[in-house]
Amino acid sequence: MQKTFSVFVFFLLLFCVSEAEYQDYDFQVDEEDLLEQFSITVDKIDSKTFRNVTENSKLTVHGSSTTLFFDNSLPKVKVLHIIGMGSQISDLAWKSSSNFLDKLSLSGVVVKNAAASFKLLTSLTSLDLHNTTLNNLKKDSFSTFQNKLAKLHLRDGNYGDWPVSFDQLSGLKELYIEKSNILSLTDLKLPKSLIKIHISGNRLNKIPKAILNLDKLEDLFLDSNEIAKIENLPRNIKSLSLAGNTITEINNLPNGLALAILSANNITTVKNIPESVNAIYLSKNSISSLTKDCFKPNSQLDTLSLSHNHLRNLDITETAFQNTPRLSQVDLERTSFTAPPEAFKNLKKLKLLAVDSDYSGFCDNVNKLMKSKVCKLIKEEPITIKVEVVDSLTFNELPKTTHLINESGPMTSFPDLSLPAVKILEIKGQRSQISGLAWKKSSDHLEGLFLSDVHLENASASFEMLRSLKILHMKNVSMDGLKRDSFSRFQNKLFSLHISFCNFVDWPISFNQLKNLNNLEIFKSNLSSTRLRFPKSLTQLKMYGLRLNKITTAFSTLKNLTDLVLDFNHIKTIENLPRNVTILHLKSNAITQIKNIPKSVLMLHLSMNNISIITKDSFVRNSKLQHLFLSNNLRNTLTITSTAFQNTPHISSIYLANTNFKAPVEAFTGLQRLTLLKVDPKDKKFCDRVNQLKKSICKSD
Repeated sequence: MQKTFSVFVFFLLLFCVSEAEYQDYDFQVDEEDLLEQFSITVDKIDSKTFRNVTENSKLTVHGSSTTLFFDNSLPKVKVLHIIGMGSQISDLAWKSSSNFLDKLSLSGVVVKNAAASFKLLTSLTSLDLHNTTLNNLKKDSFSTFQNKLAKLHLRDGNYGDWPVSFDQLSGLKELYIEKSNILSLTDLKLPKSLIKIHISGNRLNKIPKAILNLDKLEDLFLDSNEIAKIENLPRNIKSLSLAGNTITEINNLPNGLALAILSANNITTVKNIPESVNAIYLSKNSISSLTKDCFKPNSQLDTLSLSHNHLRNLDITETAFQNTPRLSQVDLERTSFTAPPEAFKNLKKLKLLAVDSDYSGFCDNVNKLMKSKVCKLIKEEPITIKVEVVDSLTFNELPKTTHLINESGPMTSFPDLSLPAVKILEIKGQRSQISGLAWKKSSDHLEGLFLSDVHLENASASFEMLRSLKILHMKNVSMDGLKRDSFSRFQNKLFSLHISFCNFVDWPISFNQLKNLNNLEIFKSNLSSTRLRFPKSLTQLKMYGLRLNKITTAFSTLKNLTDLVLDFNHIKTIENLPRNVTILHLKSNAITQIKNIPKSVLMLHLSMNNISIITKDSFVRNSKLQHLFLSNNLRNTLTITSTAFQNTPHISSIYLANTNFKAPVEAFTGLQRLTLLKVDPKDKKFCDRVNQLKKSICKSD
């Protein structure tokens, strides 16, 4: 999808430019991963099948066409995924989870009596139905959880006579309907609570009128349908995607829209773009010209993608960008165009103009005119090779600048000298074996190495060869022969290190050897916290899901650190924090008291802790704190004194949703810069009193 243009382009350039342009390989954490996880493959279920499954866990069950989930057969769990090949689910199969199950995902199964089954699930907030047969589904089958269900995902199913009216689901915030053949979509009825709608691959020929009245809707994605006209868009929408439709003209886009994805349509002219649009993606259309009149004066446009316009030559006039002074990224990849370099001269904020390698002369002229290397030639896309057996010809004749993605099987072995000399190498294995000298050819070339589900037979020998390595990402990797000096070859070059789902209990390498390390991320890996030492070069440090019970003195020495994430640990006391940190995450720990927060912190996440009181002494004088998150502190009543925020004059948002608290309204009304106080609906009366004194800052919806 073209929405990823900026990330995609930077990733392609990642290892072809200076080290300053390297981006962190961001690893997104799903909170489900922090639950204890069980995966069971079964043909026949009996009383012993789930005996070891614990309550607060995520259970994935792989069934077959002969599997029957009989009454009371499924255990009490928090998250349940059933992946079947025609598996049968009885009426009362998940009765044990009736008041406990939070998320349910069904794929390739038959629910024998959907009406009876769903009425049991009183706590369900997320339901995902993938290629699932629902027998006896009735209009009121969702009535039990209609106020709680926040996310509904229907995909790859034949739900033609879907009887449940979506507007019954009064708490629904996210609705996804993908390739589900629901016949009544044109006459759709929707709850006004919706924030996100994704309806793709359903042969919609127009945007349903019901969408027009959704005042809370922010994201609307209607990709891969047959929509010919832009209409019925709510006024508050922020993100819109209509990629892969039959639209010929841009119109009716609401003021306030920030993101517009209109790729792969039949658009020939750029016009009617609201001033508010920050990014617009128009790739794979038939646009022939770009002039000053395409954009309104004072346009906020930052990102413009016009890539893959194959059908016509795009003519860009000298004044085309006169109304877009904020433009920072322009994508003309795989587009034939003519343009004078002067068209870009006055774009003072332009950081990236992406063109094909055929335009090297044009690029040189632009860069000379701009006195900056903003124009870049886009190289080839990553090459993906799937392989079971590796031999001397598997990776033959790949250029050294290649970004190679290798997807291998469980029996794959990478022998000595088998991996090519490439710039970026990703190996996605299924416990594939990599020999000590497998990437010897890459010793002087490899700068980015991403390993997932592999075993290194001789880690010390492997890393010894990688003289140029700058980014190392390891997920579920096991190693033999790792030594204290195994990173010595690239210890002064390694820029970013990510370790997740690895069992490195006896990790011998001290991180403080890595003198140039900027980003360090460790997630769900058994590293001893007592021996951790860090290089002073770090600016970002993320350590979550590690069961850390304290913040050691090693953290306090990191003078360059700005971002510190220590979520999902067992930390009880806030201490030893670096003095210049600005973003601090301590979500889901065992913290009872706010103290020792550095003056420099701008954003503080303390949700899901046991904090009992906030006083004037919780923050240092003249704290720079702007955003404070205290949601989901459920185990204690949080007492907030009248002077609690006296030392935080810059604070602009405070989040107390799903938290029991006691506070005088004066604790908040004196904060001159406070623009948002978020509380629970049950605290509406408190919210009203705050708003009487300080207009419209408190929200309880």
